[in-house]
Formats: sequence, structure tokens, C-alpha cells
Amino acid sequence: MAEFVRARPQVECHVRSGDHEFLLQLLCDGIVDVALTVWPCTSAVELTPLFLFREPVVLVAHPRHPLARSRQVTREDVARLARPLLRLRWWQSHDPRILRLAEQSETSVEVAMEVARRLVASGVGAGFFARTYIADELERGTLAEVRVRGLSLFRDSALVRRTHSGPISPALAAFIELLRKLTASSDHLSQSRRKA
Repeated sequence: MAEFVRARPQVECHVRSGDHEFLLQLLCDGIVDVALTVWPCTSAVELTPLFLFREPVVLVAHPRHPLARSRQVTREDVARLARPLLRLRWWQSHDPRILRLAEQSETSVEVAMEVARRLVASGVGAGFFARTYIADELERGTLAEVRVRGLSLFRDSALVRRTHSGPISPALAAFIELLRKLTASSDHLSQSRRKA
């Protein structure tokens, strides 16, 4: 959003945030023109995806947490050592692999994303976060990504609008194009980091 506002300061933008259901309701009520939602999306209203992207979901803990001390851990390690394993709702429903880990864990708690981020930053527990949500903390080293052997999770999202909404405005078309460029740049950067 910051990039878009810098590039096109003359465009009037109104941004709302909230959970998946709230954003769909805003879209349905015509309060917003587009919404960023998990994809695929089961909704009563017909939606057209304007832009799709996939982001990794990674296990995150405080750098001094027992899980963060190993280069790679097993699922059993996660279930045993997270204490608690924080379940975050990044999908419309929990990924079955996360649910199995939660069942194996003696301590599992479902919390909001912001609460989970604060808990982990305080050294309490570990949880699976969409990497974009905690990218700054990972870059600064205040949080640590923990690699789980044999477990690759992703969240698919889409910028959507109601299917019969009429033509896309030039401002919205420019916003979609900027998202594509930023995502391509981010993918290239991620691939470069993996090769290094």
C-alpha cells in the first residue's frame, strides 16, 4: 500500500483490515471494491480473483526457544517442545497437519495472530506464521524461523472482487500491476537468499 500511495498520491484509498469473514462482508456490502482473502474461498457471493499469490508458512519461535537452537526439527520435536504450540488461523480452517501436531502436543492454544506474535517475541511458545506477517522480525533476528523436516506449508491468497462488479478502474488496475511487480521482486529475492 505504501508503494502504491507513493507512486500515485492523487488516488484516494480507503483501507480496512479484519479477519476473513469481516472482509468478505465489507465486499458483499459494497463498502470495499476488493479484498485480500485466503484462496480458494468458499463464500455465498461470487468472487473473481484478480491476483493470486502463494506465501510460505513457517514455524517461528524466539531465538532462545529450545526449538530455535536446532537447524532442523521433527514434527515430534514441535509437538513436544513448543509449549505451547500456538494455533493461528491463516486458512479458513486449520491445515490437517497443524491439527495433528496440536493433538500430539500436551499444550496447544488457539490465539489471534497479533497475540501469537507477542507471545513468541516474549519467548512463550512457537507457532506457524505466514512469512510475510513476521518478515521484519525474522530480518532483525528478534524471531527465528525453525525448519521442520518434511513439512512445507503455504497459504494461498487472492485479491478478489465481486464477480459482477463492472469494469476495473484504472487505479485498481495500477494497484494489481504493482502487486505483481512486488511479488515477482519478492520471489526473486527469496530465491537468491535460498541459493546463498
